[in-house]
Amino acid sequence: MDIGGGSTEVIVFQGNKKVLSRSCEVGTVRLLNEETQNPAPAKVLIKNLESWCQQLLADGGISTLPVQVFGTGGNVRRMGKLRKNVLKQKNKNIITQNEIAQLYQLLLPLSVADRIQKFGFKKDRAEVIVHALRIFFTIVTQCKVEQI
Repeated sequence: MDIGGGSTEVIVFQGNKKVLSRSCEVGTVRLLNEETQNPAPAKVLIKNLESWCQQLLADGGISTLPVQVFGTGGNVRRMGKLRKNVLKQKNKNIITQNEIAQLYQLLLPLSVADRIQKFGFKKDRAEVIVHALRIFFTIVTQCKVEQI
């Protein structure tokens, strides 16, 4: 799974075989832009993401839950660093559903400037990290994923 600025990419494997690859037009910058203009369309994007997750499970023939998810990209790497440095966990290579929620609640009330100052984010990451956490949380809850 890779949460990008404009979309979310998911590739489903069963064993070593790729079963399907899907892209959903919900990304961090897209969500940021929608929320900046009007929170209502952003809620619609999240609802669309929830439906997309259910369809992804059906299309992939995934009947055994929970599924295992691997994340790639800058957002998931930053989440891992936050897990280690802020939540004081030893391993930065995994993150649980509960930890994603904790980080979301911690970062949500902070301004972009506060995220930069307190956590050393670059400006572009500080702008989108909350949206990345929201997208990850939506996917892990909908797909019954215990950890990434």
